[in-house]
Amino acid sequence: MKIPTIHSNGDSSGALYAMYNAAQQDLDIAITRLSYTYPNGRNFYPQGDGALAQACAEHDIRMMKLRKIREEILYIMEAILDGRTE
Repeated sequence: MKIPTIHSNGDSSGALYAMYNAAQQDLDIAITRLSYTYPNGRNFYPQGDGALAQACAEHDIRMMKLRKIREEILYIMEAILDGRTE
């Protein structure tokens, strides 16, 4: 994963960290709000057998994607704090 290089012609480490931190906080909100949308069986039983299971699996994949992005953002934030580039 590419980490921003801190140098005089770019953003300061503080500015970069603040931007990524804001994104991470927004992802936390998105993860929480998306968790509220966990499929309710009453909304899927008219679609027949397997509909709820499919909806649950799809929901889990969406949650996993958001969590993966959050992990990447946290990794970048840690790298910025440590002053490393990759």
